[in-house]
Amino acid sequence: MSFHSKEVLVKLGLAAGAITAVGCGDAKNEEHLTPTAVVRPIATAIPAETLTLNTGALPEEMIEKYPEFKDYIIKSAFKVSTPSGKETMFYNMTDYQPNQEAIESIYRYLENYLGNEKPLSFLLPNSSERIETMPSPILNKRATAILSDDLDVPKDGMSPYGQTGWVPKGKLGSTYIRLRDFGQKMDPSYTPQEGYTWIFAVEACQQTLFAFVVGKDGRVVENLERMFQAQEIVCNSIGAAISRRIHGETWQQYSDWLDTRGTLNIPQRNLYGAQIAKMDEETYNAMPQSGNIFK
Repeated sequence: MSFHSKEVLVKLGLAAGAITAVGCGDAKNEEHLTPTAVVRPIATAIPAETLTLNTGALPEEMIEKYPEFKDYIIKSAFKVSTPSGKETMFYNMTDYQPNQEAIESIYRYLENYLGNEKPLSFLLPNSSERIETMPSPILNKRATAILSDDLDVPKDGMSPYGQTGWVPKGKLGSTYIRLRDFGQKMDPSYTPQEGYTWIFAVEACQQTLFAFVVGKDGRVVENLERMFQAQEIVCNSIGAAISRRIHGETWQQYSDWLDTRGTLNIPQRNLYGAQIAKMDEETYNAMPQSGNIFK
């Protein structure tokens, strides 16, 4: 089943709106979902501009959304090369050295594999409704700021770890990420680099894919809150899987881990015990293995 992006936006009232994806939530034990594939053609790759280091200030749109960031020091920055050619910037405010190939491999997977070749589609438990995904029709640009632990997140931020705000001006996906205790909280064996990679994979998904709910009648469910919840379930599920793959786990190891960490709790979206979707083996094995986003 497929939908035209304009149809989905109009039904959800998002054609000119601004929405915010919370990002990472707490995970606990519960039953999980298993997505199935809907095959669609692969998009043609468009070469992006050459990598440019130390590109200066954050985008104006990001400063408008997160004014606290205007005085933060950018230690390195570059333009990310992606198959879609969408302007995608990475701003690093930590002392870690970015791994450009790892960052680009996550976007390639999201755009080419999940965005076009094998979009996610899964039936909600005890329901006739499905969650479907497609490439985001809202964003023309993406910008991610990685904050060091000593920097404050925005006062109106909905998450202490990561958030993507979809800004109408410039159609920018404006993302911040801060580690703090996230990696160790979710898995004590994770290094800081692995924790950053986990959150980044969630937020890159928020910038790249668009999730919505389809009813038994095949129509888009016209409910913004349900759409927000679908977005969180999809991207937290993808982010967790990508992080385990990069962590070096086989699909069976990932599956066993997820069986003990199977639900999300995101109070900002009224998600309590929301089930994380378990990626099938083919989808999981296609995930990137280019290392963490920081060396």
